[in-house]
Amino acid sequence: MQTMTMAQIGSNASHFLDAAAHRCPGETAIVHDERRYSYAAVAELVDRTANGLKAAGFGLGDVIALVAPNRPGFVIAYYAILKIGAVAAVLSTGLKRRDLTAELGDCRARAVLAFDGFGDTQFISTAAEVCAALDHVERLWVIPSDPLAASPLSDVPALSELMSDQSAQCPTVCPSADATAELIFTSGSTGRNKGVEITHANLAAMTQINQAITDRAQTRIRLTVSPLFHIMGQTFGLNLAVLCGETMVLVDSFDPELVARRIVEHGATHLVAMPIYYRKLMDLPDSVVDRRFADSLKICGTGGGPLPGAWADEFALRFGLTLTPGYGLTEAGGIVSWHCPADPIKTETVGRPVSGVDVRVMADDGRLVEPDANDPAEGEIVLRSPGLMKGYLDRPQATTDAFHAGWLKTGDIGAFDAEGYLHIRGRISGRIIRGHEHIYPAEIETALAGHPKVQAAAAIAVPHDVLGQDIKTIVVLKDGADIAVPELQSWLEGELPEGKAPGVIEFRDALPHTEYGKITYDRLR
Repeated sequence: MQTMTMAQIGSNASHFLDAAAHRCPGETAIVHDERRYSYAAVAELVDRTANGLKAAGFGLGDVIALVAPNRPGFVIAYYAILKIGAVAAVLSTGLKRRDLTAELGDCRARAVLAFDGFGDTQFISTAAEVCAALDHVERLWVIPSDPLAASPLSDVPALSELMSDQSAQCPTVCPSADATAELIFTSGSTGRNKGVEITHANLAAMTQINQAITDRAQTRIRLTVSPLFHIMGQTFGLNLAVLCGETMVLVDSFDPELVARRIVEHGATHLVAMPIYYRKLMDLPDSVVDRRFADSLKICGTGGGPLPGAWADEFALRFGLTLTPGYGLTEAGGIVSWHCPADPIKTETVGRPVSGVDVRVMADDGRLVEPDANDPAEGEIVLRSPGLMKGYLDRPQATTDAFHAGWLKTGDIGAFDAEGYLHIRGRISGRIIRGHEHIYPAEIETALAGHPKVQAAAAIAVPHDVLGQDIKTIVVLKDGADIAVPELQSWLEGELPEGKAPGVIEFRDALPHTEYGKITYDRLR
């Protein structure tokens, strides 16, 4: 597919769709369940929705909240909101009443487009009650799985009604480059979630940067399972696909059997997902994941958490495919480092900084270590990028605290190796200080991933009368596996450097995760 520049397309991300519909109108844009949508069809639905929003009184600068999983209605609503110059406040589908109320209140949304629900869970009913209690929310529409379907509630109109009788042509507004295009709320590992302001310039620049880091022949059919309300899903599964005129196979939530089946059915060539998702694929029997699965995929990217080396080795041995780790964060507009096509893949790293993004390691003595300095000093990863957020919504002090002399402080500890690859040690906030020893949970979790009886693990700090902190590790065993705590403790002591083995091990049936696969450590304490 032809490579497009931002000068050719324009700054508003909705121009990505306009350009694709012009270049390849008949090509398949979206596959969802048994339905397929061409680029021309998606562009028409977006334009009709945009005109419906304008007819309802919404336009430039208005905040419109979008709460939906990976389905056509998300794509339609997202680009329609951007098209009229409004701000898309993209919220998690896993929000409960309290957090939904808080985030809608924080962003002062004037309108809300929300999905109906999963299974027997009627999310739209909760959304309707929350919206009725917020005086700034004027309108609510429901997004069914089929974007043309009727509403399941008599008093809440559907997306189809919003676009009904509207023109199929709507000009794309071009706001200023530094205007806020969308709000993405952070996962909030500590405290209340913060809204990250992403500008039109951020979206345009970072999508173009991502366009250059993979071979287009390997990304022509993207299996999009990372949530589109998350920066990883939006970057790799949506905006980049639309910019390049590629096919998106949308999957609402991670069901490993369904994902494997969709990859085979549609010949998906590209998958980007959290490491835990690949673990779940590896746990499927050969009768479910056969040779066609491996023959289809060309790129298996991962990020959002540490990739255990044992998992990467097992995936390669079973499927003949290499997991490609990368690193990014919402506040940086997405990608920071990656294994580009010319780079040998080192699965113990997150690759090298991508072109256009400056990355440094801020050592304890204040030095900013560059990737090619051949300096193994550890420190906080800081960066400068055209994707850097405008700031945290209505949190000026938090925004100020996030930067150091123009460099974004990531909160992650890392180091460069002699070849300029970036190694992530862990989060500063998760660092466990036991006596004089500094230990990162990822060290223990990665070691345990190599044990044949361990399914997953998470390490946290617990108080200790003498050392200040000790390490408690929660372990989930594989189905049918059995091992005593002393035996597992002894095994870990042989795998980890002296003094880093956990003092407490506890077995549980499962670990709590966010909707996009990250362990929620605060729920383990």
